[in-house]
Amino acid sequence: MNSQPGEIKNKFHISWSGTLAPDSPEYITSILCLPLISLGKSNSGPDWTCILVGFSSGYLRCYTETGSLLLEEQLHNEPILNLKCQSLTSPRHTGDTGLSEEIHVIYESVVCILPGFPFFSTLRACRNHLARVQANYSSDKAPSSGLTFKKLGLRDQDVANDCEVIGTTSVNTFDHLMTASICGGFNASYRSSAPQHNLVMATGKRPYVGFHFALEGGAAPVLSDVAIAMASSLANAIGKIGTAVPWFRASKSSIDKPKVPGTVQEPAEPMTCRFGLSDIMREGHSLIVSPNKTLSVISDAMGRVILINNRRGIALRMWKGYRDAQCGWIEVTEDKRSKGTSKKRSALFLVIYAPKKGIIDIWGVQTGSKITTFTASKNGRLLYVNYGLLGLNDIAPSFPNRPIYSCVFLDPLGGFKEILVPFHFALSSKNGKRARDIHLFKKLKTFLREEEFDDDKLVLEVGNICKDLKTNEIRQQILENLITSRHIIPDVLIKVTEIFNEVLVEQEIESNTKFLVQFCDQIKQVVLFYKFLKSVEKNADFEEDSEESLPGVLLTSEREIKRILKLAESLEEPEKTRVTFKGGFVDFISAFEFGSQVTLKKNVSEDKKELISELIYQNCLEGGSINTWKSEAESSGLQGKVLMELALVYWLSKRPLDLESHLKRFTKLVQGICDREAEDICVDYNDESIWWKDTREILMNSTKLLQALTAALACRSVAISLSASRDKQVKEEGNDEGWENVSKDVCLFTLLIGNLEDIVILNLTLKKPKVDESTQFLALPFEKQEISLGNVISRGQGAISEIVAKWLSASGIEPSKLIDTTDVEFNPKGSSEPVETEEGKKDEQDSDLQDADSLEEIFDKMAMLKCRFPYSLTSSVLLANLTWQYVMFWSKDVTRLDVIEAALTVLRQIPMKSMRQGVCCLLWNIHLKKRMEAAGKLINKLGKLPKERLCTQDVGLSDVQTIIFLEHCVSFLDIFLDAEVLEEDKNTVVKAEELWEGHAGPQAFSALAINQIPGNYDLILLHLQLGYVLHMIAFFGIKSLKPMTSLFESVTSRYFFQDITDKFIFTWYHDDKRDGNRLDFLCRVITASMESIHQETTEDGVDSRQAVLWMSKCTVLASMWKIDCDKLRIHQTCQLYVNGFDQLADEVLTAVNDTETLAVNLLPIAGLRMMSFLSKSPDLLEEVSRISPALTQYLENLNLPGIVITSCSNENNIELIKKVSQYLPDTHNDYHYAQLMLDATFIYRG
Repeated sequence: MNSQPGEIKNKFHISWSGTLAPDSPEYITSILCLPLISLGKSNSGPDWTCILVGFSSGYLRCYTETGSLLLEEQLHNEPILNLKCQSLTSPRHTGDTGLSEEIHVIYESVVCILPGFPFFSTLRACRNHLARVQANYSSDKAPSSGLTFKKLGLRDQDVANDCEVIGTTSVNTFDHLMTASICGGFNASYRSSAPQHNLVMATGKRPYVGFHFALEGGAAPVLSDVAIAMASSLANAIGKIGTAVPWFRASKSSIDKPKVPGTVQEPAEPMTCRFGLSDIMREGHSLIVSPNKTLSVISDAMGRVILINNRRGIALRMWKGYRDAQCGWIEVTEDKRSKGTSKKRSALFLVIYAPKKGIIDIWGVQTGSKITTFTASKNGRLLYVNYGLLGLNDIAPSFPNRPIYSCVFLDPLGGFKEILVPFHFALSSKNGKRARDIHLFKKLKTFLREEEFDDDKLVLEVGNICKDLKTNEIRQQILENLITSRHIIPDVLIKVTEIFNEVLVEQEIESNTKFLVQFCDQIKQVVLFYKFLKSVEKNADFEEDSEESLPGVLLTSEREIKRILKLAESLEEPEKTRVTFKGGFVDFISAFEFGSQVTLKKNVSEDKKELISELIYQNCLEGGSINTWKSEAESSGLQGKVLMELALVYWLSKRPLDLESHLKRFTKLVQGICDREAEDICVDYNDESIWWKDTREILMNSTKLLQALTAALACRSVAISLSASRDKQVKEEGNDEGWENVSKDVCLFTLLIGNLEDIVILNLTLKKPKVDESTQFLALPFEKQEISLGNVISRGQGAISEIVAKWLSASGIEPSKLIDTTDVEFNPKGSSEPVETEEGKKDEQDSDLQDADSLEEIFDKMAMLKCRFPYSLTSSVLLANLTWQYVMFWSKDVTRLDVIEAALTVLRQIPMKSMRQGVCCLLWNIHLKKRMEAAGKLINKLGKLPKERLCTQDVGLSDVQTIIFLEHCVSFLDIFLDAEVLEEDKNTVVKAEELWEGHAGPQAFSALAINQIPGNYDLILLHLQLGYVLHMIAFFGIKSLKPMTSLFESVTSRYFFQDITDKFIFTWYHDDKRDGNRLDFLCRVITASMESIHQETTEDGVDSRQAVLWMSKCTVLASMWKIDCDKLRIHQTCQLYVNGFDQLADEVLTAVNDTETLAVNLLPIAGLRMMSFLSKSPDLLEEVSRISPALTQYLENLNLPGIVITSCSNENNIELIKKVSQYLPDTHNDYHYAQLMLDATFIYRG
């Protein structure tokens, strides 16, 4: 029984009470509750409950939980004996059809079967209507309540007290033919195949158990009926022959036509009782079918309970002494799939409640044995529920549709007790012990998960359960579960291991027994070690430190020790370390893997390792007795490699305040650990020890570089000591050859120490730099870089360059200041070896890390780093990586155009042309080409730069940002063009330090740049021209029809944005139309640039820097296009005069060679100026009458569209007319107009 004494898990409350029978002679005969699921919801709980009530009048009424009537229907005019339900279930195995939703209403002589889908749909409709009525806005009439059902008659059963609809059954052909022959004799009619029957079992009297069959679907005609029907048709065709041939008449057993149900008096479809169990003296009271419909139990008036096989129709077993018995079934599924099966097994148990005896018996159906007997009240009731949720509309649910409580006992006081049976009770005796142990294991897990307990109760309960275990397999599983349980304490594991050891000593020595004994011993030893560590943590007994000097302990020079200690002093002050183990016992014990040896689990987190190492080693390093700890560690069973790894983890995670003292104790501790494994550690001099190799791997991958460096010093001294001890032993044995050997591991440790020292120096520079205030260069956000020696090596030969470049990008230092002419790249004839410095000088540099001015501090740190990494930090390599740092930052947010501008500034400063060329190739191919191509295609398509939406869609930048981006593209292509690599620069090799010797890794960025194929000069020049054009169109908003085709040759335009390294030589040729388009375009740019002068002009004077800049760009582009620049100067001069900038025009005029053309273009401008002056004169007629009529006519005929003359001073107008008269030859057709204007200058003088 699933309950504990005095325990109440659920309480039930009355939701409604009242009288249901409307007529006094009518009374309730049966009740059934239907849990209905809500349509469209994914939860697996009922939405509402419908109560079905059967009455003695034959009425079936449906109510809500609050007693409101939903519908009523009289299906038959007899009292309802029972109501039963069948829920939807999926097929359980091959050949099983599953069960559909049905309601079975049982009368004395008929059974009515209501299909679930229409019935529950009607219930929902009635419930919705009732809700609208109660809300006072109901519809005119209630929904139709006519129920669809099938009525089956029990005509061959004299008394039917109970029945069950088993469902569709099929018979094989042999049994079908044999049954037809036995029932009908030799001349019996038979069907060609066995029909599908619906089996209904009934119990009562005559027969005691009847097996009634109803045909599924329409009745199939027998072969003889088919033959007679054909003969009848033939007789009708030939007239009176049928009277002479009697067998031509139709059979009397004509095919029954289906009848329309719906009335109370409607006759039931008769079922045939093909066989049964007959006992005249016996009367069955109730029939309970199993969940899978294969078995049934019947209780009778003689105090018997009989088990029936539904399919075969035979009685399997009879139990006596169960008068007025109440029965139920329990179906149990195993928790885990058994070996060799793909599905979980299930078992059936029969529950029989005998009220007269006051007991409940549970029987195993598979084994046939009694499982147990409970005492129960004599006035209780056993409730069996064999259905789950309803209203699923024949859609298989995603969850098992089973009852929540299949078998419960209701006592007279209203208490419910659920009856549960573990699955292992269905197993044979062979598996009984294991199944019983599994049950105890579940009990233990339930206790740990749900119960409240103190330490004493925990030890007692776990011990009692473990004493009852019979199999080693479950014992091992319980141990594995306990060492990972968060509730476990050391005393529990010690108790359990002692219990198991007592039992295992008496068993025969088998493989699994040996392993379990070893498992228990290992756990016990580790637990005792834990208790020792906790005891010394509380009662620490400190010993005095050794008086031996640190160089003597580490077996190294004082100079090296001083250098290391100075490095430690230069670091920030360490925080105080934790003094207690914050992890629990489970964190400690669950971190170990128990097997042939006790090792650490592979998935243990670094944080947990730190906690465990702190518990193991903190007391020793704080002054505890190392010898005591050593003896306890040896008896703990922990593998030496585990202790060594945890010792390194602890040392690497701490920054001791007194480094010198702690380092001596740490060295002594490592010596104690290694003494245990000396035989495995010491190998031949030329071999590498796996022990020390793993140790070096841990130190290389640590980001705590100073701790790794000091740990390497300690490990090297221990390795030297072990080698010396071995040498002494060899010498005593007389095998000394007179040579002093140095082991390979000692050499590797020395190399590791030197590399770690270099990386420590590197790490010291990676603090946030002070921003260089002397310049306004862009500084990127600072990012803390966690580095290790292993990380530097794995990142390849470019790691140092990348790390330093990333650090410099946050300083905002001017890139030109990073060029150091003393670098090795500027001294190619020098030694190929790194620059060696004296030890004293290195010591001085390493310790010189005090605060200084930002720029000086950066230079000092760079000088110090270049001593250690001369090849990785040459000016070109460093600036190339710095460029790429800016580029990568810009690629994350392309709208930050100030970043790409900074990148181009750095790029321009790279001294080595081949390096600059390579970086340009990478930058163009990876980042700039596609975006510039998108902008070019967009402008070429629309003839101008569109508004923000289209730009953002195609280019990823707004229209304003696109203009700036195109300007940067021009700057980049100019740098690219300038980085043309000469033949002697093509074989440049990028060198690297010895740090990466023997290690493979990614190619350095500098090497990648050097190895790039140089770009084609002509292609770069072509794209530079395109960049100028696109930038001019975008900046000034000039409209130009397809500029990428109209301004460029058709041969070259197809090479736009192709591979920049293609070896193609362009053929330049002269085309008047194309040159005209180009000249017109440049003139329009010059015209548009005049606006910048107006915008920048102030009271202080005229600012023409932008206009001059654009004019220089136009001149550069014109020279590339081989266009006469004199024409551009003439146009610029004219535009300056038009806009009234005569002083600027005079400056440009001196550079014009073709003064005649200039004068011809200036003549109408001078005329327009005179017209403008005359139009503003108050005495216009008088002034006009004073000048020549020919000049007046000329001025009236002037028509220069788009030109708006800016007012100028009279002196400037007179000066312009003089220049025109001066430059225009007297042979020119318009010369006399110039003279007339010169003669008319008197109008300006008044």
